[in-house]
Amino acid sequence: MIKDVYKEYQIMKENPHMRKVLIWVAVLCFFAGVCEELHAYRKATSADAKAMAEKAAQYLTTNGKEKAFEQFGRSQGPFRTDDLYVFVLNFNGEMLAHGGNPKMVGKTDAEWTDPDGKPFVRKIIDVAKAEGNGWVEYRWTNPATKKVHQKRTYFVKTGDFIVCCGAYMD
Repeated sequence: MIKDVYKEYQIMKENPHMRKVLIWVAVLCFFAGVCEELHAYRKATSADAKAMAEKAAQYLTTNGKEKAFEQFGRSQGPFRTDDLYVFVLNFNGEMLAHGGNPKMVGKTDAEWTDPDGKPFVRKIIDVAKAEGNGWVEYRWTNPATKKVHQKRTYFVKTGDFIVCCGAYMD
């Protein structure tokens, strides 16, 4: 077998056309892999975010906070698809569940701001108290790209909680 491999190597070495063909095959294989990775990531829409928030709110109502928060915090599962994830706040601004960054759970700050200084958590709380649901736009790190992007988040008041899910816009 080693002789066969060596023989093929010698043929390739002596034939420049064969080398070019093999190089092109290698390049195409590389880009096919890159394209597959890019295709695997689908950018969610605002409609997807709203549907996910409403689905999560219903799940919380039906299954209770312990089971729901555990499900919302999973990195894979029914509440984490593409670049969507659910997060849940209380009316003091405490993060109770976060599917994009579990380290945020337990942190409290109703005055959280985005990188531009926009107090988006305060707006979520105020609108949820007054209207029950709504939208807020701010900039936040996308866990799929690890870059800060514009985000549009839909939220739903569900008992003592605010269930949120947002789509990255740019």
